[in-house]
Amino acid sequence: MSMLTKVVALLIVLVFALTFGAIAYVTHRHPHLAGPINTGFTGLALLTAVLAIIATR
Repeated sequence: MSMLTKVVALLIVLVFALTFGAIAYVTHRHPHLAGPINTGFTGLALLTAVLAIIATR
């Protein structure tokens, strides 16, 4: 695995973590939106789907 691949993988993991954290924080601050953990995982699932579509092109 080259250094560039490792850096890109690290950046993808960081984006996923920040996305999960942001969605969980927003839903924690506004509980009427949904459960924080479930909404965070839903956001990660959507991000994963978009990443899979991009990777297959």
